[in-house]
Amino acid sequence: MTTMTILSILLVVSFMGATIWKLKALPDSISAMVYVLPSGGWRWLWTLWLLLVGILTTAPMIEILDHKGCGYLGFITLVCLVFVGAWPLFQTETRRWHYIGAFAAGLMSQVCVFVACAWWWMLWLLVPVLLIVSWKSKRVNTFLVRINFGLCLLAEFICYASMIAADAVH
Repeated sequence: MTTMTILSILLVVSFMGATIWKLKALPDSISAMVYVLPSGGWRWLWTLWLLLVGILTTAPMIEILDHKGCGYLGFITLVCLVFVGAWPLFQTETRRWHYIGAFAAGLMSQVCVFVACAWWWMLWLLVPVLLIVSWKSKRVNTFLVRINFGLCLLAEFICYASMIAADAVH
């Protein structure tokens, strides 16, 4: 399972690095990144990437949750991620269901983290800390504006990092 987690991290870092290099900025969110890509092969590649990361991240979590009798929670998370990955390939007119699926996947990932190791929920304390630091700053170019860090991307990062951390504890 450690190998799966390491592969997941490598995939996330490499794809995010390529995206940042191409855009010359952080994307607004991982799930919305697909809509910046041209239709066709690039969107299929993003879908494949999301599915691989989803499987490599949730499979260890499912094993942990199975020992607690809640393996279905990880499976629901994975189903939400599959939906999020597939939706932009077949429905390009509306993004509403894509974002609903992304929210559901994030929420379910945190339910998994809570059952596996609730202490990792403390990563969510980063959000108010960053907002307070940004708000208290007297400069126009505050921390969040300067690095173009969207709250959605931060939430996605916390969901991912807390799942990886909860996996690593076991």
